Amino acid sequence: MELRQVEHFLAVVRHGNFTRAAQDVHVVQSALSASIRKLEADLGAELFDRTTRRVTLTPAGEALLPLARQIAADVDSARGEVAAVTGLARGRVSIGTIQTLTVIDPTLSRTIYLTGRSANLTNPAARALLAHLLA
Repeated sequence: MELRQVEHFLAVVRHGNFTRAAQDVHVVQSALSASIRKLEADLGAELFDRTTRRVTLTPAGEALLPLARQIAADVDSARGEVAAVTGLARGRVSIGTIQTLTVIDPTLSRTIYLTGRSANLTNPAARALLAHLLA
């Protein structure tokens, strides 16, 4: 089982239609169908009842659904945790300055503002300046 197949499975469940699911995951419908067929072969069970009008889950598909959703949530969490570490979405940055700080690099203050990060400055003058720059 591949992550891509799980994503494709969830897209078909979400849309109830292979064509719309394929559009959602940005693949052609034949590739999506092949991905689902491969997943079904790997699992040894059909996951969908297919008719000309709609697609519904089989009992095997119903059993897979909560696990597939958990897999997708876990992958999102893993990506978020790695991004938090590598992109400094979380952590602490210390900047040393002299006591007579009068200017904070506008690029730094704009980056803090645009990324939604917060800054905690212990120097009252620097704190006031940063507040002014971010306003």
